[in-house]
Amino acid sequence: MSYEVLEKQLRALPEEALDEVSSFFMYMQYKFCKNSSVDRRNAEYLSRIDLANQQIKEGKVVVKTLDELEAMAEE
Repeated sequence: MSYEVLEKQLRALPEEALDEVSSFFMYMQYKFCKNSSVDRRNAEYLSRIDLANQQIKEGKVVVKTLDELEAMAEE
């Protein structure tokens, strides 16, 4: 459906239906924004995983045992 057809159909609606239409569009906008933010967070998470994998490949990691970490925490 084109924008023009949708606009024509919306203009043909009775005045009392416009509140429901407005609520529907607000809901759809909310869902779109929510999905966009989820997509953005997923992309950021995958980017961090890629960075971690790259750092592992380049040997830019420090390996410590649990005992070593506990000893460091006690210092």
